[in-house]
Amino acid sequence: DNVELKLIVFFLPILQTIQFLLTVSLAYILAAINVTFRDTQHTLGVLLQLFFYLTPIFYQIDNVPAKYLPLYNLNPMVHLITAYRNILIYGTAPDWQALLIIGIATVIFLPVGLYIFRVQSDRFVEEL
Repeated sequence: DNVELKLIVFFLPILQTIQFLLTVSLAYILAAINVTFRDTQHTLGVLLQLFFYLTPIFYQIDNVPAKYLPLYNLNPMVHLITAYRNILIYGTAPDWQALLIIGIATVIFLPVGLYIFRVQSDRFVEEL
């Protein structure tokens, strides 16, 4: 089946690290919010399902109408999934500028999320 492994595949750990750290940073924030506001868990389930369909997993980003692209590009998973697709399917480099912006946002959100989690952690026992 003539599947070629290209050198660009070695960038996958970088991509996975960015995705992992972004997920952890958002999880810290949402965990702290969920303890204070119990309805967060129900709202989050709906929002995660919505974001799943707003992420180009089963369709190409080219199918999104041009007028919605600026709003669509605010979803960081759009750029991560596109980067995975570029590396694994097309064997091309991802959009480094988009990944840099997501990486910078992750570097900002991770300490903020950890701080919020630690500040709120004293209240976890009381609230639960």
